[in-house]
Amino acid sequence: MQARAVPTFHYPTTVVFVDDNQDFLTNFSLQLDPGISCKLFSNPMQALQFLNNSPKNPVYESCYEDYKNALKNAEKINELPKLDKQIITSRLNSTDRFSEVSVALVDFDMPGMDGITFCKQIDNHHIKKILFTGVADEKVAVDAFNQGIIDRFILKQDSSALEKVNQMLLSIQNNYFDEISQIFKNSISFNDIAPTFVNDIAFEDLFHALNKQHAIVEYYITLEPNGFLMVNAGGKIFRLIIMNEIDLESHLDIASDQNAPEKLIQQMASREVIPYFWDSSDGFYHHAIINWEKYVFPAKTLNGKRLYHYSLIEEPANLSEFKSYLIDYQSFVEQAHD
Repeated sequence: MQARAVPTFHYPTTVVFVDDNQDFLTNFSLQLDPGISCKLFSNPMQALQFLNNSPKNPVYESCYEDYKNALKNAEKINELPKLDKQIITSRLNSTDRFSEVSVALVDFDMPGMDGITFCKQIDNHHIKKILFTGVADEKVAVDAFNQGIIDRFILKQDSSALEKVNQMLLSIQNNYFDEISQIFKNSISFNDIAPTFVNDIAFEDLFHALNKQHAIVEYYITLEPNGFLMVNAGGKIFRLIIMNEIDLESHLDIASDQNAPEKLIQQMASREVIPYFWDSSDGFYHHAIINWEKYVFPAKTLNGKRLYHYSLIEEPANLSEFKSYLIDYQSFVEQAHD
């Protein structure tokens, strides 16, 4: 079984629906999964103008630019910013990420501009396109799919069209993030700090289980230490830290050199804890650190392609000051429905 790589980031986005029949557009959108944010257009020209005038700077450009630049210069590797804090201050305090369009669901039979012509004129190649079509136009849709003009199509007359659209939107939004995540993965693939677990099927299973358990709706990869910053719909923050044996041995060696308390040494040596010294400039233990207990967290083990140790930290203390900045998805959806 092949592993489905975990995207380096994921967050709820907006789906644009385009259909000249306003009644159908409204009724259909009301039956969609309530967790889906959508924007409706009965005028294809207005929809196209909206799509092509929307910002084309997804998270990988704004959040990871410093990482890509630093990774090009080995001398600057220690200047890498703390990505978890950077995400909160630069992205999570804005609803822009939720307004980002990932999918356009377009009717084929529209006056003035058919759905395929519409899809051809979308400038942002990251946006996925789904065509709503009638039985008579199915062959046209198949040809458009084979040419790569659209990503999926669905028959309007299909009795299970609503169910299929809900499933399709979830799947195709995942594809959207798979593609744009690859840009960041490529930028770190040549470096020793590249997290190998994102392509490990054992981690994939664990990650999806954690997401489901804690109702996570958005997450972002973090480096030094490796892991993910995760947020649920209500704005609760989690920090998943993942370390391999080499990572933990490095922490243990430095802690020993710094004459760390014997209890800390024992816990690290036995792999009982994951160290997360966020106050330290380099992320490791230093003799000036007091109350070391607040910097270690219970460790669990994951046997994948490599042996990993991980800890999921709920509401990390070092991120508490940013809670007031965070705009959560639940609030965004509620405001949109007001």
